[in-house]
Amino acid sequence: MEDKGNFSKPKSVYENLFDAPSQEDDGRWTGSFTLIKKLQVLLDFFDYAPGGFLVLDRSGVVLSCNQHLADLLKAPRAEIIGNPLYPFVIHSHRDQLYLHLRRVFVRQLPAVNELMLENRQGEFFWMHLRSFGDNGYSGQWECRSIMTDITELKGTQDRLTERTQEVERLNKRLRALAMEMSRVEQQERRRLAEILHDHLQQILVSAMMQLSHGSKSDGSESLHPLIDRVIGYLKEAVEISRSLSVDLCPPVLNEAGLAPGLEWLAHQMEKRNGFRVTVKTHSPVEPIPEEIRILIYQSVRELLMNVVKHSGADAAAVNLYRHGADHVRITVTDQGSGFDPEILETSNRATGERDSFGLFSIQERMKHLGGTLNIESRNGSGCRTTLTIPLEEGHLPEEDGSGDPVAQEPFLPSQESAPETLRETIRILIVDDHKVLREGLVSMIEMADGLEPIGQAADGQAAMDQADALKPDVILMDVNMPKISGIQATKTILERHPEIKVIGLSMHIEEGVAAAMKEAGAVDYLTKDGSVETIIETIRQVVRPD
Repeated sequence: MEDKGNFSKPKSVYENLFDAPSQEDDGRWTGSFTLIKKLQVLLDFFDYAPGGFLVLDRSGVVLSCNQHLADLLKAPRAEIIGNPLYPFVIHSHRDQLYLHLRRVFVRQLPAVNELMLENRQGEFFWMHLRSFGDNGYSGQWECRSIMTDITELKGTQDRLTERTQEVERLNKRLRALAMEMSRVEQQERRRLAEILHDHLQQILVSAMMQLSHGSKSDGSESLHPLIDRVIGYLKEAVEISRSLSVDLCPPVLNEAGLAPGLEWLAHQMEKRNGFRVTVKTHSPVEPIPEEIRILIYQSVRELLMNVVKHSGADAAAVNLYRHGADHVRITVTDQGSGFDPEILETSNRATGERDSFGLFSIQERMKHLGGTLNIESRNGSGCRTTLTIPLEEGHLPEEDGSGDPVAQEPFLPSQESAPETLRETIRILIVDDHKVLREGLVSMIEMADGLEPIGQAADGQAAMDQADALKPDVILMDVNMPKISGIQATKTILERHPEIKVIGLSMHIEEGVAAAMKEAGAVDYLTKDGSVETIIETIRQVVRPD
């Protein structure tokens, strides 16, 4: 230990204990020798304890300190005692030390801070400072402090923070990747559905129309059974391709909205799985951006399939809400066997089971969009899953359909001013984005008595323009078209020309699509693979019911 007699500064209570005794105290000194030796041991512990001990006055002057603090500051203890601690504290942290001392001396409360110090050799290190106040040897209020070097701990914390930030960045990339995979999957689904709907089904239907007319025309009677069989095969092919197209990308979801799409899903689950699903919409939820609408639909479908496979329930309820101004909330509830969500999470991490991964995928996609997935369940008590999803500003841009070029000039000039005697034929505008089908319909109508095709349009906007120019009696309106759908075009045309009769014509037989078309004002809805006679008879019936 260093020589206590070399101190030039005021001595603390610890130093006074070891001053040499006076003559008159000699007897007491001899009697207290054992006590002094014990105190010496305690002072050694004090000096070299794994922490810096110091006493400060209200100005931050060091009244006393141990050797460990001097070692940390790399300065002789004699130069530390009697001088302010502030010079050892980096400039940006000195205010913190001031507030630390103020708390101890003014408010007389314990104080804790983390400060960065600089020792005499210019090395920086972090200190954890914990202080409390008490009356000192002189009777004045003093600040008793313990300083612990936390530089290594801070370095570990910094590395942990960096690792945590890196993990969070990776999580964000994972969520973005999950969303991108979902988007690409949906694009491929739609692409395949469009190939089936826009090409294969149209060709098959057109071939059916031509064969149907051929079977009715004059010719060899022996060919009629063969033609009928071919028509039967074509109908079966159309039905298979239509079913696959709908499964890949339900048209009702895009044409009618989320609620009708979920109702269609409920109908399909009861039809295919014998599983009853009740869908309730408690407040208007549209408009919903297409990407969000598809995500919600896919998530609800995944949740319902989990209920079918694992819950033992025979029914579930889907509730749809507008949550505030910019969120949609969906709940999927069943009264099945239930489960422990914690076990599910553990199973997902440990085994990567597909079903739990499905929930994990939903959760990650929700997080990516700023939404949440919450599962409430217990064994034997059913399950309630809640999805809350924020809506983006406005709708995502619609893809522009490529549609084949079509002459926008009418076949015949407008007969709006023609006398009634010259307008006994039913004038028909044909709207479809597939040229082969338009030509098939034109051929069919031209062969029918009293029907006259007067124009064609390949998209909803062209249909509105042609309706304004031609004033047709009837419009055969396709539903799925680029730019403006048949549903929106029907609504706009009938607002301008309520006397026109619009007949919806589509490859889809879903009730939701038909309902949306009729809600827009269509007088009827037919499928393209229906018989030629049905289409012709419907045209005549809507114009002249008698």
